[in-house]
Amino acid sequence: MGDIFRELARDLMPVASAFCLPTGNAPDLGMTVDLLSSVLFGPVFEGEPLEATDERAVFRRVDCPFVALARERGFNPGRTYFVCTAFKTALVEGRNEEYRSSVPRACCF
Repeated sequence: MGDIFRELARDLMPVASAFCLPTGNAPDLGMTVDLLSSVLFGPVFEGEPLEATDERAVFRRVDCPFVALARERGFNPGRTYFVCTAFKTALVEGRNEEYRSSVPRACCF
């Protein structure tokens, strides 16, 4: 299933380019990823930037549509981690190859 969401992230690249969304540094890239996620899934992603320098941005996610849907359907929300990680990684690396995405802790666990 991660492959589907990686492809979905790739499909958003023309949208990011058309709107000239900034990706030159880590905070801009993080905000662009959040915006693209909201375009695709709606405003159900809740989070905020915690730390931002040109080289690194740390965002705290407190809710996401994958977790909400899993809980609603009675599934283990921890399984959504792989879908979300595949999607966010593809978005980050697709917009700026100099940066990498990592999720050391997640709201789904």
